Amino acid sequence: MEQEPAFHRDEPVQEQILEADYRQKIEEMIDSGKTVAEISKETGLRKDLIRKIKKDKGKTEE
Repeated sequence: MEQEPAFHRDEPVQEQILEADYRQKIEEMIDSGKTVAEISKETGLRKDLIRKIKKDKGKTEE
């Protein structure tokens, strides 16, 4: 009998909803020179979400 995998890659991912003040905190962490991995570990947010915030932040500063 084949064992059921613990994680299914095709499962839908629940979108993480950010509050405005939380987003501001992440932007401050980016400004302080923390890496995406460090911010992810500290906040528990997914790395792709942090990268998106970082990218959006770069667009607004131009």
